[in-house]
Amino acid sequence: MPEVKSVPLDNFCYANVIRAYFLEGEEEAAVEVFRSMPKNPDSTVFNVLINYFVKQGKMDKATSFFQQMESQNVRPDCWTFSTLMDGHVRANDIEGAKKILDDMRNAKVLPSVETFNILLKGYRQRKAHKDALALLESMELVVSPDAISFNSVIDACVAAGDMDAALKSVERMQSRRLSPDVVTFSVLIKGFGRSRQLDRAFATYEEMLAADVVPDKITLYTLLHACIHCLDFVRGYKMLQVIRSSHHPVPRDTHIRLLEVAVWKDSQQAALQMLDDIVKTDPYIDISALDRVIDECASRGGFLLAPPKAESPPEAAAEQPADSASASDQGQEVLREW
Repeated sequence: MPEVKSVPLDNFCYANVIRAYFLEGEEEAAVEVFRSMPKNPDSTVFNVLINYFVKQGKMDKATSFFQQMESQNVRPDCWTFSTLMDGHVRANDIEGAKKILDDMRNAKVLPSVETFNILLKGYRQRKAHKDALALLESMELVVSPDAISFNSVIDACVAAGDMDAALKSVERMQSRRLSPDVVTFSVLIKGFGRSRQLDRAFATYEEMLAADVVPDKITLYTLLHACIHCLDFVRGYKMLQVIRSSHHPVPRDTHIRLLEVAVWKDSQQAALQMLDDIVKTDPYIDISALDRVIDECASRGGFLLAPPKAESPPEAAAEQPADSASASDQGQEVLREW
């Protein structure tokens, strides 16, 4: 039988072995494979390690491997820097993220559009719309911004309450032959809702439909909560029906919040309509929250003092359905800045 000779593994193979250990949750084994490499690893191997520790939120280890990379004269690439920048943004360390961009310039590594988008995401999270606008300016000298770039800037402007800057950014986006997408329209609707410009929020929604952009559940949730924020029961109730007809789960507590709007507006007809809707469609309603609204109503004249009671759900459905939690999460995501 001929002798079988072992074939030495190259960096690509080592990178895949390390990645496989990480996928299995074997962090120590993955690092041990790295340490046992017979020759200096290249950027492919270091990128696997740095990416893993960034995703795990262990920036100290990610930075340590980056420093080891530099000490071994392994040239970082755009992916390396972008991954580290993402780690700083995840850690809400915007100064660290900005320093990575400076390091890229010093290393003469050209940032990609994804690199800039990561930093724009950081500015959006901090509502630093002026910084986002400035970065967009400098970005255009290097790469062409995409829809994600503009949406991050628009969202930062909305978060800062500067709707004029948001609308100018939309115009700028269109001048680059980029069409507003579902995220663009949803962010604008959120901005108009938060600034209590409900007519403009609905006008944006109509503009969206006219542009053949299909609204998703976040768009509809955002418009519904704009109605609640602006105390418009009629349009809010209509949006509730639109969400149902679109077969999207209704965010938890929406019924209660619409009922609160009716009470705040002292509308007995609307309140009774909403209460009847609750009885028919939401057997898992938060009774304590419902009692709170009824008590509020009592202090305002008491037209809900004797509401009909929701029937108890059947035993087989005693627990909330599986999609209730996800609907709540989606609703909370939409409402996180309201």
